[in-house]
Parts: sequence; C-alpha cells; structure tokens
Amino acid sequence: MTNVLKTALVQMRISPHIKRGAELVLNRMGLNTSEAVELYMRYLITEKRLPFEVVAVDRATLAALEEDYLEEKQQRKTPQSKLKPSKCSMPVKAQTRAGPAPGGGKKKNLKV
Repeated sequence: MTNVLKTALVQMRISPHIKRGAELVLNRMGLNTSEAVELYMRYLITEKRLPFEVVAVDRATLAALEEDYLEEKQQRKTPQSKLKPSKCSMPVKAQTRAGPAPGGGKKKNLKV
C-alpha cells in the first residue's frame, strides 16, 4: 500500500462514555479511534454497506431494551445470588444483527 498523506479531518460529537468505552476496546485490539474510523470507512467503500444491519424498533421494544440494559448494568453490581431473570423478551443481539467481519473473521495486517 502506498503512503498517502492523511490530511482530511473528521469531527463528530459523541457521548463521553461511548467514546471512552470504544477507546478501551480499541486499545485492547491495538487500534486507536482514527484507525478504527478509517477501517470502518474503508469497509463502507469496498462493500457499499454498513458492517451491521440498522433496524427500526417500536417504542415498546425500545423501552424493553432500555429496561433490560439498566437491569443488566445493575446486575453487574449485584452478587450472583440476587440476580433476577430479564424482563425483556427480545435479546439485544437480535436487534443489531452483525454482518460478517471484514476478511471473514480472519485477522489481517491492515495498513492504516
């Protein structure tokens, strides 16, 4: 891959806790935010689609997902003996169906 001067600037506003959480995950993967965004954009360009499916949910489902998220968050702070079953009938993963990972799940050395 040829060296291309990276001069374009992308700015966005995002919740601080989302930014920090993403940075923690990316750090464990050996990436920074700029590299991850570039990989995302490269995937978008080559595949002509998002790397995940975007779906609309109705208010009732959204409320159930939010309630489930809050309960899950609370359960992480609660000892295992006090855990209650989830009230959400639809798991969060069913709402965000991920497509195949770029490269079919194989790790590749991508120059960013």
